[in-house]
Formats: sequence, C-alpha cells, structure tokens
Amino acid sequence: MGRVDREVQTPARAPRHLRALGCSLLIAGATCAALGPAAATTLRLLDLAGLSHTSSDIVLGRVETVQARWTPDHRTIITEVRVRVEDRVKGGGDAVLTLIEPGGEVDGVRVEVDAVPAFTVGERTVVFATRRAGDATAHVLGMAQGKFEVTVDAAGTPRVHRLAPGFAFSDAKTLKAVSANSSRALQTRGASPTLENFLGAVREAVGGGGR
Repeated sequence: MGRVDREVQTPARAPRHLRALGCSLLIAGATCAALGPAAATTLRLLDLAGLSHTSSDIVLGRVETVQARWTPDHRTIITEVRVRVEDRVKGGGDAVLTLIEPGGEVDGVRVEVDAVPAFTVGERTVVFATRRAGDATAHVLGMAQGKFEVTVDAAGTPRVHRLAPGFAFSDAKTLKAVSANSSRALQTRGASPTLENFLGAVREAVGGGGR
C-alpha cells in the first residue's frame, strides 16, 4: 500500500516524494486524509443520478489556474483549482468555482492521493462538486468520479470522457466502468456521449432529484 511520512513539518524536511494511499471515504465526496500505512482506500461508486443528487454544484467550465501549496502546518500539500464557469447546471455562486483537492507538488515535493482528479490549465471540464454550507471553496464529489473531460472529435463535436484510470465509462447514466482498451476504442470511434446529451442527462437527473 505504500507509506505516508507523518513527520513532515516543512518542505526542507520532507521526503522528495510522498504517496498518500491511506485514506477512507466515509461518505461519497469526503476529502481523503493521510492515515496510517495499513489503512485502505475505499470509494462508493456513483451513477449519474447519485452524482447529480449529492453534489452542491455542477458546472461546465474551463480551468484557469492550478496552484499547489503547503497546508499551514506544512504536513501535506493541497491544490487549488479555479474553474471559469461556462454553464452552471446546479448550485449558485460566482463566475469562478474554486476547488481544493488533496495532493500536488511544491518545491520539488509531490504528494499523491489515489483517485484524486488531475486538472490542467486550459482544459474544458464538467465538474460535480460539494461544499459545506457557507464555504467559499468546494471539492470534487466522489474523487475522480466527479470530474469529466470535454474534448472535440474529428467532426468538431464536443464529447465527454472520464480519463482517470479505472473511471472510463460508456453509458452516461450508469457510468459503469469499462476497460482501458474499450475507453480508447470509444474515443477513436467518437462513441463517447456528446456534451449536449450528457448535460441533458444531468439536467434530467437534477430535476428528478431536486436541488
């Protein structure tokens, strides 16, 4: 499972690479914390209805910034992601959705947490996020389950994928996982859900479950 160095206090004392595998999601969307090396990573799988009903925010947007930083106690690293909202399907708020995710790299030190979604500046994405009442920041719901990449196929049609290993899907409603080979085949054939159809299914799920 790997080890987590719990003695990290400052970047100068930190090992060059930390892999935070010891975490547990007690409820879907809970942020992982580094626990002892014997702890396991567990994840409640969610279909589209589950993501839509449980999230506080659902947005289509483009990633503006990705900035990793040490926590105030210098024990671990978190990453702040700012997404410029293009279409807000659920939730209220500003034109920018700010996400805080565990892990990242600062000063040559990298902290990795399994199943945490990766973001790239400039990418277009659909994000299902959750936050506590009154909190200005959010985090991706269900870890990598709640982040979908939007790419354009050869015909110029925007399509939705989940590129994180183990989270690719073919059916937009069940989000049942498919193999990596099947995922590549879907993208090659342009068979992934179109953005229009995917957002339509999300709106239908949100309307069926209430806000």
